[in-house]
Amino acid sequence: MEIATPVGAAILALELSNLAGVAPPAPGAILVAAIVFTTLSAGRRAGLIATILAVIYELLALSAARPAAATWPNAAALALLAAASLVSVMIAGMLKNRAESLAYSLARRSAEESLQAERSQAQRILHQLPLGVVVCDAASGDIVFANEKAVAIFGPDVNRIRSVGYPCIFHLAGGRSYSPHEWPWTRCAQLRAAIDEEFLYSRADGRLAIVRARVSPVAGADGRPVAAVMSVSDVTHRFDDADGIAHEALLPATLEPAPCSHAPIFVE
Repeated sequence: MEIATPVGAAILALELSNLAGVAPPAPGAILVAAIVFTTLSAGRRAGLIATILAVIYELLALSAARPAAATWPNAAALALLAAASLVSVMIAGMLKNRAESLAYSLARRSAEESLQAERSQAQRILHQLPLGVVVCDAASGDIVFANEKAVAIFGPDVNRIRSVGYPCIFHLAGGRSYSPHEWPWTRCAQLRAAIDEEFLYSRADGRLAIVRARVSPVAGADGRPVAAVMSVSDVTHRFDDADGIAHEALLPATLEPAPCSHAPIFVE
């Protein structure tokens, strides 16, 4: 329809004018205009098909007007129509491609700016939360985001929690350090389930904290986890002597590295 309608409308207008005895001043220009419109609306290929239809119409019209004849004027008229149509198709096709490329570029830039604005807004909101938030990549376990509250709990180098050579997170019961396969975010990605856990965290200055964590998986389009989001809070204040747990018992000397078959991992 996109191909036949403009050319068909031009042909119909020419035939009606002929029936009315009114000779259009430039019938070829009307056909070329229909071809250009077709190219701009449906593309270069549609313009070429419209050109073929217009040339066939002109050939039939000239043959009907002068049955005897494939005269040179007729041949020249057809050649001129075909040449003008092809040039118009090429130019209109180039303009259409240029316009589409420009529109795509503008749409892509707008989408990128919108996505960046939404990402910045989301990060601002996460940074203002009174709860620590850490986002880990499900495949590698790398920390890709930590908000300000998480930094306040773990220190400026949040990646310390993934260290094996110098472990800094330990089981609350017994003081044994976590092995990589025991890390809450690793188990969350493997089990594809939320995990609630409390662990000891040894800060860079040697002070110990008790951290409560909840880790939830984030699934991709295929249902597989692509990230693990861990919310953390410092609950050290709840464990005091009145609860039967003395902080003096939680000294670094009582903490033991876990036996680990994994190669040491050092996170910068």
